[in-house]
Amino acid sequence: ETVNSQATIDHRRESGVEQIVVVAYGEFLGSAILNFGKFPPINVHPSLLPDLRGAAPVQWALLRGYRASGVTTQFMAKKMDAGDVLLQEKSEIGEEENSQGLLERLGKV
Repeated sequence: ETVNSQATIDHRRESGVEQIVVVAYGEFLGSAILNFGKFPPINVHPSLLPDLRGAAPVQWALLRGYRASGVTTQFMAKKMDAGDVLLQEKSEIGEEENSQGLLERLGKV
């Protein structure tokens, strides 16, 4: 029911999983998940962090009139979208692009 449940933590230990990657995941990861294993979980976020942390970054980029957005891959930390950045890929926003189209395109970056 939740990634922070004891059942999930036990499953991760028993399965030998060493790394978790999340994409468009809306739940905070607790300390037991963030601190388990050699490396923290990795987050793939559809913006050029640290700008537009949190929910709806694609929509906010369009509402604010940004000419570019992108995708950030980062280690996760306790604070939302605040971990160390591993990679970023910038992508120009088309003049007629809407949030659905931009989100789909960023999913392929």
